[in-house]
Amino acid sequence: FFYWTKTDTTYKNIEENIVFQNLKQTENTRELILEKRDENILYKLYKVSGQFNNAFELKDYPVDVQELEIKVEILRPSEKLKISFDQSSLDMEGELLERFRVPAWSKNKCYFTVDNRITSTMRGDPENEEGVPTVFKSFSFRLEIARKFVSPFLEIVLPLSLIAFVAI
Repeated sequence: FFYWTKTDTTYKNIEENIVFQNLKQTENTRELILEKRDENILYKLYKVSGQFNNAFELKDYPVDVQELEIKVEILRPSEKLKISFDQSSLDMEGELLERFRVPAWSKNKCYFTVDNRITSTMRGDPENEEGVPTVFKSFSFRLEIARKFVSPFLEIVLPLSLIAFVAI
């Protein structure tokens, strides 16, 4: 997927302030696609790909619906770093769901959520003033998927039913 950053030109290594919380560190890429300066503002466009860890609830198996989530935490206060995802492109681009490789699952919908975290700690950054409430943002890209019923039925449910039937 792609994301933009917009910040003051003093923060040249802005990618150090963006953490993908559930990204598998050994198998990922972050590629700078575009960098543009407009007076004191620096815009950057990145392409990120990789494997992301998620916890699943399996109580409804084999007809379960899950939500895959890509979590992004911004380590700079929100007034110093702006990050944006293009929701309108998600809404307009029907084939976007097909780009995600999720074998044996149907892809239902995708969307972004934004959370604000207000804290009065420095968060390890000496530029943040301790004791002053500061807003930090976190984002989540969410993809809802539903398990295709045929494969688990043929691989698990049917064999277990046959074993139970033979055992009787």
